[in-house]
Amino acid sequence: MNTNEYNEVDLLNLIKALLHRWWVIIAETIVCAAIGYVWSAWVVTPTYVSTTKIYITGKQTTRNGSYNGSTTQMLNDYEALITSRTVLEKVIKTENLQMSYSQLLKQITVENANNTQIIAISVANSSPRLAQRLAAATEQGARSHGQKVLRNISVKTIDYANYPYRPTAPNIKLYVVYGAGAGLLLSTIILLLLYLWDDKIRTEQDIERYLGLRILAVIPKP
Repeated sequence: MNTNEYNEVDLLNLIKALLHRWWVIIAETIVCAAIGYVWSAWVVTPTYVSTTKIYITGKQTTRNGSYNGSTTQMLNDYEALITSRTVLEKVIKTENLQMSYSQLLKQITVENANNTQIIAISVANSSPRLAQRLAAATEQGARSHGQKVLRNISVKTIDYANYPYRPTAPNIKLYVVYGAGAGLLLSTIILLLLYLWDDKIRTEQDIERYLGLRILAVIPKP
């Protein structure tokens, strides 16, 4: 028997071994999917995101100390001002937060939609109420500080900070899918290793392959 025939036999035996223990694969897939659900639903702390949107306008002339710069520069400057230490430390003090500037900064995301003068300020927190309060406080703090630093820039609120009724994370369905995929992969690998480590001689082909002996006769099972 040549090498290609050996490989073909091994592949067939491997498929048979996996199909013979199909229930192990299904059971472990279900168990890992259940673990993913329990972990995401009961262990992982949910995250709520509240967002407020503001519209920025400003003059681009130097008369009377007005803003001197392009619209893009104006938006970039205001984005940087929102997350400045002065603004966020004022939010911490106003809301009586037990956290540092860097900790609050990690919860805040500032985005500017392309080709618009709209800036979205989002705050992620484990408490939906606190997320809403921090988004509103950050917007107000930036507005107050901006009036002192960036002259003649007008800020209008488009969307006030919303109350997030549903968490944005974790994604329970995604955890279940990942868990099921991990269970499927893990069970398949384990069965493959068990098959490869199994050196028992089961068929006449195994005798010819591993012992180099020719089969003269086979006694059938009674």
